[in-house]
Amino acid sequence: IPFKDYMHQDLRVAHMDYFESALKGKTTIQEFEHLSKWYAFKYFPVFNQDKVIIGVVQSITDISQRINFEKTISSQSKQLNAIAWLQSHELRGPLANIIGLVNMMQEEKTDDFTLPLHFLQEASRQLDQAIQKIVSKTLE
Repeated sequence: IPFKDYMHQDLRVAHMDYFESALKGKTTIQEFEHLSKWYAFKYFPVFNQDKVIIGVVQSITDISQRINFEKTISSQSKQLNAIAWLQSHELRGPLANIIGLVNMMQEEKTDDFTLPLHFLQEASRQLDQAIQKIVSKTLE
């Protein structure tokens, strides 16, 4: 029975190309998803003592666990980047406002802090909302 008859027909064309490449001396490693599983297909030329190609070795490895792990890591990395962006952009603005208002209140020579306290309260509310966004992002 010819080698290609053992292959699933959806994969046959590509794999025959890799097989032919190995017969010409080229090692090929390709990763494919098939029926919700990931596989690494490796084709190696086989040489005799005179360094003449006499065949091909094909190796197939189930790499689904590795691929799923990489997808998880990628997703977590994106989530961490989103959290970092929130921290650097949404936290910094309200915090800068609070710092500025506290400095202004320390320098004021008046006892009427009604307006600065209103702005301080608003900036604190914005800071609290930003922190809540970050916490919810970490739970996703």
